[in-house]
Amino acid sequence: MTLLLKRLRLLPLAMAISCGATKGVLAKFTPEASGVRILLKKYCFECHGEKKQKGKVRLDLLTGNLATHPKESETWAKVLEQLELGEMPPEDEKPLEEQERESVIEWINQNVSEAQPLLARKMRFPENGNLVPHDKLFDPKVAAQAPKI
Repeated sequence: MTLLLKRLRLLPLAMAISCGATKGVLAKFTPEASGVRILLKKYCFECHGEKKQKGKVRLDLLTGNLATHPKESETWAKVLEQLELGEMPPEDEKPLEEQERESVIEWINQNVSEAQPLLARKMRFPENGNLVPHDKLFDPKVAAQAPKI
């Protein structure tokens, strides 16, 4: 009896989904609704947009909908990698505010579930670089804390 009551509570939600009434709710998960697209446009589209695609990366076409565009997960993984490593935007461009950077990373982690595992898998191999920031790698204070070989 309890199971039947639990299922009946879900009936209005199921009906709303089948009628398309949740469009507004689901829309918050798109890059546009979350503000991610605004940040990409502000910081990325000049070099990775319609007119120019540095590194053969084009971000202006990303939808964030992996159900209809599954290959986007690889691009989102690249965006995540560049943001987490602090590689983008490059030093000669205006940097993202820390809060902006964190919001894009959070959105990718929450809405593009394949991006984080793709990045983690890639970073297991030395040919993809290391995760030690350049300033820490050559900092004498950090070197003094390292184990002696």
